[in-house]
Amino acid sequence: MVCNATAPEHGKGYHALQLGVPVMPEARFMECIGAVVGGASVEDFTDVAPVEKQLALF
Repeated sequence: MVCNATAPEHGKGYHALQLGVPVMPEARFMECIGAVVGGASVEDFTDVAPVEKQLALF
């Protein structure tokens, strides 16, 4: 949870702390995502099932 308040008294930051969810300030969050801005390469799908053999997911 991104929250700039160190000890929030209300709101999402407060509830996150009450539930034990890790909370970090925006500056730290930006440092963390700075390492993944470029992303990672993803291989293209090469083994594609024909349309008539695709299954519905829902």
